[in-house]
Amino acid sequence: TSEAPTCVAQLGLNCTARICSVDDCAVSQSTCRRLAELGLRAGQPITVVQKIAGGGRIVKASSARYALDKHLANAIQVQLA
Repeated sequence: TSEAPTCVAQLGLNCTARICSVDDCAVSQSTCRRLAELGLRAGQPITVVQKIAGGGRIVKASSARYALDKHLANAIQVQLA
């Protein structure tokens, strides 16, 4: 049984999860498009590599790392891998 989706902001250090969706009510369409262009889209596995003061996260997706502020980390829904 899979666990219910949670947001990136709830993930701990070195936690790996798969992106389910981006809450398009919390972020603009242009932000959703930009995330998709960067490869942060549904189905992409990510790993939290650092917690940032203020609630943000640095995540690794493929070979790239991305800094997400608290607002964006709360908008990205993930399922634990």
